[in-house]
Amino acid sequence: MLGPGQDADGGKRNMSRLRSGTVGRRFTLLYAAGFLGSGIVLLALTYLMSGGRITSVAPGQPPADPSAGATAQQVAELRRQLAEVHAQTSRQWLLGSLAALVVMAGLSLLLGRILAGRVLRPLRLITAATRRISAENLDERLAVTGPADEVKELADTVDGLLE
Repeated sequence: MLGPGQDADGGKRNMSRLRSGTVGRRFTLLYAAGFLGSGIVLLALTYLMSGGRITSVAPGQPPADPSAGATAQQVAELRRQLAEVHAQTSRQWLLGSLAALVVMAGLSLLLGRILAGRVLRPLRLITAATRRISAENLDERLAVTGPADEVKELADTVDGLLE
């Protein structure tokens, strides 16, 4: 019984060759670009939902020193109001981020499906052509053209079997 990564002779296949193949690169680049783009859109939506402003006031810390000419009660009331505003802003950011995340998750799934369909189209064509070849037309070949990648190697192997 052969282990993973072994060929019929029992030797190890060159795993780095499989990992660096053109189809693998295409999958990696397309998905990475798709999800990176999704992340960028998510950040942009979050920024736009914040009204284009990012506040950095922490709860309990007024932006300026109100103690000059203010009573302790006024300072406490100002801090309470700021904490309330901060809590409300945090809830709005959380809800907005969750809504944007749901939208981007749906778009990412759609984008992933489209990208996978494009990348796997050559394999579907090879599968359909192989199914068409029957005992009556064994002289027909797949004759796939394109870069020397895993897809071409698969098509050439099927062509070799048909000979």
